[in-house]
Amino acid sequence: NERNIKIDLNSLAKGYGVDILYEYLVKKVDVDFLIEIGGEIRTKTNIVDNGDDWIIGIQNPLKKSLIKTINLNNLALATSGTYNNYFEEDGLEYSHIINPKTGYPIEHHILSVSVIAPDCIDADALATMLMVVDWKDGIDIINNIDKTECLIITKNKNSLSLNYSDGFEDFIVE
Repeated sequence: NERNIKIDLNSLAKGYGVDILYEYLVKKVDVDFLIEIGGEIRTKTNIVDNGDDWIIGIQNPLKKSLIKTINLNNLALATSGTYNNYFEEDGLEYSHIINPKTGYPIEHHILSVSVIAPDCIDADALATMLMVVDWKDGIDIINNIDKTECLIITKNKNSLSLNYSDGFEDFIVE
């Protein structure tokens, strides 16, 4: 029955909100700014006037610390992950992210995906989408999208693996 069909746009709502605020502020002010809604970020930097870089931290999914810091100038960053929103039953962890092919929580070792893109709505949607595919396929997808990069953090036993798209390391602050 067509009346029972529902569309949930929650996976990109925060990114969309960030972009709407960004477009509003760009028209109203001529200063550097950063917008953040629930972890989705977009920055405005006047590089011509040698504005300072925005330095953004990406959380370690296993600790309350940063795993990487990046420069984010005139771009957006969105992160999706399973580490803050899950439940455990009978020794198994179940994510809040549902695999659209199975209708069940995702079952793999991806803990976090951070996507850098020109617009936050795209970064937000891509970060969520990359949570439901194999991480190697996710890297390939991002490597084929212009001006878009990602960091996919996977867990193997008790260690983390940081997997980068081709250009992500250019954003890392050393």
